[in-house]
Amino acid sequence: MPRAAMDDQEGRKVYIGGIEADTTTEELESIFGKYGTISTVWVARNPPGFAFLTFDDYRDAKDAVAELDGYRYRGKP
Repeated sequence: MPRAAMDDQEGRKVYIGGIEADTTTEELESIFGKYGTISTVWVARNPPGFAFLTFDDYRDAKDAVAELDGYRYRGKP
């Protein structure tokens, strides 16, 4: 996942890009869930390769973005 950037919508929504087409919501919840409670996860299927994840608290989204920006998932930058 090359970048995770916060949306300005209350700062709770995170864009996750550069993911594999078969990435599941459960995988993303596992990676991002340690930063706080997740209210929604949406994984794009057509076209694939990105997702949006919304935290209950904007501070959790901020922490996740700070920690996971540049994170390599399944070997992808």
